[in-house]
Amino acid sequence: MKIKLLIISVLVVLCAACGSKQSEGLTEAHSVSAKAEMSMADGAEMRQENGAQPSREAGGSSVAVIPDAVNKKLIKDGNMRIKTNDIEASKKQLDGLLKEFQGYFESENLENDDQSTRYNLRVRLPAQRFEGFIVALETGDDEVESKYVQTRDVTEEYIDVVTRLKNERAYMVRYQALLAKASTVKDILSIEESIRKLQEEIESREGRLKYLNDQIAFSTLNIELYKEKPYKYASRQKDPFGERVKQSLSNGWSFIVGLALLLVAMWPLWLIGAGVVVLVRRVRKRQKEKL
Repeated sequence: MKIKLLIISVLVVLCAACGSKQSEGLTEAHSVSAKAEMSMADGAEMRQENGAQPSREAGGSSVAVIPDAVNKKLIKDGNMRIKTNDIEASKKQLDGLLKEFQGYFESENLENDDQSTRYNLRVRLPAQRFEGFIVALETGDDEVESKYVQTRDVTEEYIDVVTRLKNERAYMVRYQALLAKASTVKDILSIEESIRKLQEEIESREGRLKYLNDQIAFSTLNIELYKEKPYKYASRQKDPFGERVKQSLSNGWSFIVGLALLLVAMWPLWLIGAGVVVLVRRVRKRQKEKL
């Protein structure tokens, strides 16, 4: 009887031990699963902070998407030389075309001489309409003699200016906080001087950023619109006899004045010549006395 009780007790102990091991195994499994979920969650948060967004594929799995490339900051400008047969009609047509493309004249200069009549125009247009405006000019009735268009990528400079401006504004807030806490005159003057220099840098970068935004938003096109004039021979008429006499007298008087001034300008030669004459006379006089 005792042996049976001993065997039953041993079996109970073994069963209890097996149950505890299974419980510990389940606990460890839940712990590993929780850690994995936390790791996945942290990874997702990091991807969201970096700008990536999750997307679903056909299988339903989550895949990180690479963020879009930085928007390019481009400045477009160019030059065109256009020849026309009717410059006034072409100018009116250009005015209407510029209004249609929502542009404006930044400068307008008219030159009229014996050889040609020409307009030197500086046009500003919205960047998205720049190419269309050029195509409209090329397909017009006038002859496009030359065209030059360039695109400058200022993305790097733009980002640099924006970043530095942001940092300098943050420094300005800190300096102002330090100025409010300053207690001595020396500290106040030092902080105010730093604020003054920083404010100059901020204003300079704000001006540069404003310029870049203007150049990016509106493209510039320099246009030379001209019409050649036919060559006309104009014979030169001679002046009347009286006018020619006056001119001759004037030329003669100018010659006399010029000659007099030339003789005056040669005064060193006159002095040297006079000295040579005096010396020659003395030598001759001495030679006569010896004889």
